[in-house]
Amino acid sequence: MTCLLAIDPGNTTGVALFMNREILQAFACPFERFIANPPVFGDEIVIEMPKWRPHSHEEIDDLLGLARKVGRIEEHYSRLCVPVTCVWPHQWKGSVPKDIHNERILKTLKSGELLILPRRSKRAKFPYDRNMIDAVGIGLWKLGRMR
Repeated sequence: MTCLLAIDPGNTTGVALFMNREILQAFACPFERFIANPPVFGDEIVIEMPKWRPHSHEEIDDLLGLARKVGRIEEHYSRLCVPVTCVWPHQWKGSVPKDIHNERILKTLKSGELLILPRRSKRAKFPYDRNMIDAVGIGLWKLGRMR
């Protein structure tokens, strides 16, 4: 039985837990709540690292803050002797825009897996937390289910 924990840190941290290549649980929560009580499941952890791109509109300070979050998560799981892999966004999703890639992730899921994902309010522009969907995509990529 293989258990993979995929994490996309951010203001809300996206988390996806896979058991035997299928989603067992997915959620998003504020980073401080996540780091105060991180999930203890996982034979392997995969975390997205922030990447600065010269023509990006992202502030470098925001990316440095994300890198600190990744470091805190990596340190926690390393202390538990769980293998941690950090991936750049382009490694797992290429250069596809976020909206398009999020839709690809959702289309890759089996109907039962889609039902596991918590939905946001009907007024939300996108029905799921985007960091959670990215965590799902990272896990799918790591498991070879996502191109």
